[in-house]
Amino acid sequence: MSERLNRRLKELRIINIDIKTPIARGWSYYCMEDKKLNHVIETSYVEENRLRYDKRKVVAKVLLMYIKDYDISQITEETKLSKSSIYNYISIYKSNKNFIYNIGKKPKQTICALEPYKFKIVTDFEKAHIKTYKEAQERIFKITGIHRTIPRIYEFLTKHNFKKINGYYIQEPTAETIKIRLQWEKQFLHESVDEVKEFIDDNHLFRKRGLPTIIRNQFGIKYVSEYKLREYIRKNRLSGYLSGL
Repeated sequence: MSERLNRRLKELRIINIDIKTPIARGWSYYCMEDKKLNHVIETSYVEENRLRYDKRKVVAKVLLMYIKDYDISQITEETKLSKSSIYNYISIYKSNKNFIYNIGKKPKQTICALEPYKFKIVTDFEKAHIKTYKEAQERIFKITGIHRTIPRIYEFLTKHNFKKINGYYIQEPTAETIKIRLQWEKQFLHESVDEVKEFIDDNHLFRKRGLPTIIRNQFGIKYVSEYKLREYIRKNRLSGYLSGL
């Protein structure tokens, strides 16, 4: 291998950066990468995945030309990609030689992304009258901006003890769900004083005697006691009738 090519292979971590590494070993690594990338380029695509495989082939060509010591300008001219895109692929390749196999793959759908919104979904469903999993899918997308398939929606609702009660999907109260919900409600009230105050101000409710009930209905506060809600209003000066609380 030429000295320049050897430097490039070291840069790409195809061979050990230790100068004592025998060239023969570096050559074997080089041959493996050459074979792998050529195989990607030559792999025929399935028609419905054409765009995915076309992109994978282009990236493989970029990397193959780079390890073969082509100048960036030559790679740009051949692939019609920008220099920034080429350098980006090379940078990723340095740390993950197999990233090319993930190009175009759809990310695996999980319900984990919905977890931060679980109480928002719980409280929303108590008002939204959701009858089907399709409606649940659409409603959750509206709440979170996250699209999940019907099976993933079913998995999420089942995990959080949603049942069809009186024709609508809501979370069935159990000792455990009530305990967790109460903790969430307390945390929400503690962290959302400004949000609650803004709601009160926007709706001119600051001199409303029924404010605890309004807050309960607006923010889905179901298990915090009436006394605690009145104390919350008094402590944070959310009503003009402080003396009457």
